[in-house]
Amino acid sequence: MSRVDTVAAPAATEPAPELRRLARGGTLNLVGFIASGVFAFGLAVVVTRLVGARGAGIFFAAVAVFTILSNVTELGADTGIVRYIARLREQGRQRELPSLVRIALVPAAVLATIAGIATVVWAVPLADLFSRSDPAAVASYLRIFGWVIPLTTISTVALAGTRGFGSMRAFVGIDSIAVPVLKPALILIAAAGGLTATGLALGWAIPEALACVVSLIVLWRMVRRAKPGEGSAPADEGSLATAFWRFSAPRGVAAAFQITIIWFDLLLLSHFRAAAEVGVYGAASRAVTFGTFALQAIRLAIAPQISRLLARGDRAGAQTVYQTATWWLVVVSWPVFLIFAIFGPLLLGVFGRGFGQGATALAILSIAMLVNLGTGNVTVVLLMGGKSSWNLVNTAIALALNIGLNLVLIPRFGIAGAAFAWAVSIIVDNVLALIEVWWFLGMRPFGSGYLPAAGTSIVCIGGVGLATRAMFGPSAAALVVFLLVALPLYAWAIWRQRDVLRLEALFGAFGRDRSRPGRGTGWSGGTGDGGGRDGGGGAGRLVRSAVRRVIRAWCMLTAPLRRPPDVLVIGTKRGGTTSLAAYLYEHPKVLPPVPARLAPKGVRAFDEHPDRGSLWYRSHFPTFLARGSARRPRAFAAESTANYFFHAEQAARAANLAPNAHAIVLLRDPVERAWSHWRERTRRGSETLSFEDALHAEDERLAHLPGRERANIAYRAQGVYADLLPAWRAAFGDRLLVLFAEELYADPPATYARVLAFAGLPPHELARYEAWNHQPSTQRMNADTHASLRAFYADSDDRLAKLVGRQPPWRVAPESLGETLPTDGFIR
Repeated sequence: MSRVDTVAAPAATEPAPELRRLARGGTLNLVGFIASGVFAFGLAVVVTRLVGARGAGIFFAAVAVFTILSNVTELGADTGIVRYIARLREQGRQRELPSLVRIALVPAAVLATIAGIATVVWAVPLADLFSRSDPAAVASYLRIFGWVIPLTTISTVALAGTRGFGSMRAFVGIDSIAVPVLKPALILIAAAGGLTATGLALGWAIPEALACVVSLIVLWRMVRRAKPGEGSAPADEGSLATAFWRFSAPRGVAAAFQITIIWFDLLLLSHFRAAAEVGVYGAASRAVTFGTFALQAIRLAIAPQISRLLARGDRAGAQTVYQTATWWLVVVSWPVFLIFAIFGPLLLGVFGRGFGQGATALAILSIAMLVNLGTGNVTVVLLMGGKSSWNLVNTAIALALNIGLNLVLIPRFGIAGAAFAWAVSIIVDNVLALIEVWWFLGMRPFGSGYLPAAGTSIVCIGGVGLATRAMFGPSAAALVVFLLVALPLYAWAIWRQRDVLRLEALFGAFGRDRSRPGRGTGWSGGTGDGGGRDGGGGAGRLVRSAVRRVIRAWCMLTAPLRRPPDVLVIGTKRGGTTSLAAYLYEHPKVLPPVPARLAPKGVRAFDEHPDRGSLWYRSHFPTFLARGSARRPRAFAAESTANYFFHAEQAARAANLAPNAHAIVLLRDPVERAWSHWRERTRRGSETLSFEDALHAEDERLAHLPGRERANIAYRAQGVYADLLPAWRAAFGDRLLVLFAEELYADPPATYARVLAFAGLPPHELARYEAWNHQPSTQRMNADTHASLRAFYADSDDRLAKLVGRQPPWRVAPESLGETLPTDGFIR
């Protein structure tokens, strides 16, 4: 293996879209994993409180056997399916997705079924092997858990597949919330009726079975909705299977090693020590698992993202995402484990009397977790870089150390020895992966934000915590004083360093940092790339994002009371749609999308969300009560999204979801539109190619990008209006108005009056007709490129003239429009 050059840190503006995507996925997962961690922790508390340390030790031993078997039988398909769905979609090979799902699920399901039956049949020998204190009780659990092994394996692989589509909702909803909530709830119900081992096992197993059914349904719906890439043809299924398992099989072995590292110490404890000691260690290890919620959240969000970036050859972008995710992990998770290490005896008391003896083990494991989190999702980077064999070697070394140290230390030191063995294997596994990513993949793991994140945690949480414990001891009073002093100090220190830690992207994870014309604070007028104010910085956006989420939930609940819009401005991009939307929303009888003070100008239903249904679409508009109130006897709802027109395949769907809407399209000189579109994206840091190179690469880019992303780089294709207009005219008929941006600029009042009359709105004069998002520039298009584009569009412009019954304005002398027209994206 040869070393490659280390990637230089990219400019600050380059990673913004990827960091926003990471923040949205990671924050959603963070919420899910916090919920999952809370309920999993609650499950451990419920079990320990109901059956005591000894009963919990028996239960945890059975869960350990189940967990190892269910993870081993996944064969690495859970990681493989995430990587390959993301890659197939990135390469426009959606036709192969059904084959991929079969390739991933069938072998894992078959092996898991065999393992499950074997567990049921040989429950007693397995229990005798791993439990000397009460093998009969362990066997009773295994007879029930065995039937659930194939269901859990299938569910895990299926949910991993949904993540490959870039959506975390199914995983968070099912695996992070529904299953963890149902388990303690069902166990408590069983306890109310008289708790038995069978009731406890069923309460734990039934949610796993339900998750399997729902996960398969969700994945299959996603696969069916995926649109095949244009011109793509299915590859040979055998070749796909070979590539898939060549990647996944080593990962499967590595996963077996990793899960064995996590659970095998508990089984060895069950073999060498009393069940009560196993229960104490199991409770301490569950506390440690709870603390990894952020690691798991970012891991699931980062995997398809790193895979996509590396597939594009964007190593710098992958490095930026990895580094930033590591800083966020340290910021969120290090305080948790520092608190565990310092206040362990007090915190373990929640499990019941006698569990405080696990404090030393908890402190050892917490220190190891600081290293684990401090290296970030290094294993994910290694895997998504295609180095699953390297990961296999790392985990094999860590497993050998784990087993060897456990066999030596557990008989002598008990749970402290088990904790030390696990800690060593965690540190070795992560350090080896870190070295490989740094030296052989050329990706620096730390970056400029690492020391501020780590140092702030150590000083504000570790330092204050140790001082407080020294003064007050490990008491409840000490913990309260610590929390009152350390947490505000830590929050203030992190906030002071928010720029270097790129926390703006994290705080805005659920929001849209877009200023648009309308009625809200986020739609203020002005110039510049954003077009408006920042609304008070990251904190303001965080508040608005939270408020928006609450309002959106309410809107979905009341969707049956809402109607589709009356007016649709469908494009074109950089053709004046923002200006026209601003004029419409100034009309006293026009209502923007809901929530009016926080929403963007449009819903993005027919470009970014092609699979959403009628209720979701209607939820974005005011209720019939608001639109028919006394104050607004006939209020109109409107939305404007510039990319709709390019997605002509969505025209029929738009007409179906908004059956009474009047649609308006603004067309602009396609040559100037393409130039203005490219300038906008280069100004925002989204485009790195020159205009000529971007045009040259456009066809290849369009062939490999998912449909919802193509409009972003369709500089030339968006201007072939004659190919796009017929679909919209067929869908909307006489409810479609075709306007030209040049005419809107030349005479805004007259064009605005025409729009109002067409939509059935009463006349209304505006105080001023501002040209939105004006970006003056002295930069001009290359003359040869201009001539080439004009020749390219000649045939389309001829056909467009026939479709609309007149020559488009860019073919008419500018004097006939009253003044010289802009040549640089003055309106959009």
